Amino acid sequence: AGFHRRTAPNHTLLFDTPYFAVSVIADIEGAELVGALKNVVVIASGFSYGCGLGENAKAAILRQGFERNESFCQENVPDCEGRHVF
Repeated sequence: AGFHRRTAPNHTLLFDTPYFAVSVIADIEGAELVGALKNVVVIASGFSYGCGLGENAKAAILRQGFERNESFCQENVPDCEGRHVF
């Protein structure tokens, strides 16, 4: 996410590869919130793995956590685009 629309294409060209997709968005608040919530979901997933709950539990936490991140952002950030959650 960034403020400068003139330099955004340069960042995309610099970091975008066939193996790593980069897209630039203007929704800075949404991107920051999604980044923070993503960390919470991943920590919960790690706890489930550490407790020996298995791969299915870890996958369920990731899937549901990211789905709820999207709805949380759309409800709490007025200009949240929602497409950058996944």
